[in-house]
Amino acid sequence: MKRQLSILAFSLVVAGVQAVAQPAADVMAAAKKGDAKAQVTLGSYYAGQGEFKEAVNWFKKASKSDTTAQINLAFCYSAGAGVNADLKEAFNWYKKASDLGSVQAQVKLAYCYEKGRGVAKNEAEAAKWYLKAAEQGLLEAQSIYGTMCLTGVGVGQDYGEAVKWFGKAAERGNSEAQYRLGVCLTLGQGVGKDFPEAYKWLTLAAGAGRKDAQQFRDNMPNYYKLTPDQAAEGQKRAAAFVLK
Repeated sequence: MKRQLSILAFSLVVAGVQAVAQPAADVMAAAKKGDAKAQVTLGSYYAGQGEFKEAVNWFKKASKSDTTAQINLAFCYSAGAGVNADLKEAFNWYKKASDLGSVQAQVKLAYCYEKGRGVAKNEAEAAKWYLKAAEQGLLEAQSIYGTMCLTGVGVGQDYGEAVKWFGKAAERGNSEAQYRLGVCLTLGQGVGKDFPEAYKWLTLAAGAGRKDAQQFRDNMPNYYKLTPDQAAEGQKRAAAFVLK
């Protein structure tokens, strides 16, 4: 339990304004006057010290309009840090922050809907919020939403849309998206078949440690008639991508 709370403390500090080693007088004064950013800073400081009840106190003061405070409260309710664990309350705080446009909250809210944490499981709602986060550029959400489009979970199956989001995430280095994009390019799902390009993305995903990508790539000559020239071109493209 102590280890879990230490991890939570770290998460809260990372999510909020960078905490100070000791609250400065001006930060304390601003927090007491109702400055939300100062209140979040102070709450993050107390969370970093493991004083979660005090952290929750300051996060609540800032929570009317500050999305970081709202997300931090959701973390606390999820873990039972400074408050009794309450997944429904955690969901409510993620929803408040999501409605205010926080991309970090939106992906957490989507996860709640996807897994039924604090709310009835609803894959369509999960897809909606993953898409909102993906449209704001959140890498993780782009890959997840692409997978939902590929599999037809929570949204109508659409290979072309899947390839679109895998492409965005793959270009930014997401190995899951690189692997799935490589498979789509091999099978011609949502895009024309392109073995060198598929080999490129699979090689990049394999280089990031994905054994499924490595296995799929290495089986391409046997299952999909990949030629040595196509493999060489794909390897060349992968090298160029790493260097750019």
